[in-house]
Amino acid sequence: MKFLSMKIYSRIWRGSEIKLSRERAKQLALDYVNKDRHKNFELELMGVEMSKISPKYWAASFEVKTSEGDILEGPLLILVDDVLEKAMSLDEAVESRQTYF
Repeated sequence: MKFLSMKIYSRIWRGSEIKLSRERAKQLALDYVNKDRHKNFELELMGVEMSKISPKYWAASFEVKTSEGDILEGPLLILVDDVLEKAMSLDEAVESRQTYF
């Protein structure tokens, strides 16, 4: 995949058109993590890319930090289903059996 430009790769998924843009996947992931915000923790977006787990997902990674800015754990992975246009945790994706390996 290194030989394909990111613009071309971001539009290809096993011969099918990708529905979501990187920006839309980013927004869905941010909405997902912000729905249950906790005052003692902050999530900082590290990046959004096509998932290495399954090409049907975008993967958004977040650093989990305390309110003082210390990294608590990391990284938190949020998957965004390109077909359903839905963000979910890795556990939720596995439980729903929507992940294709």
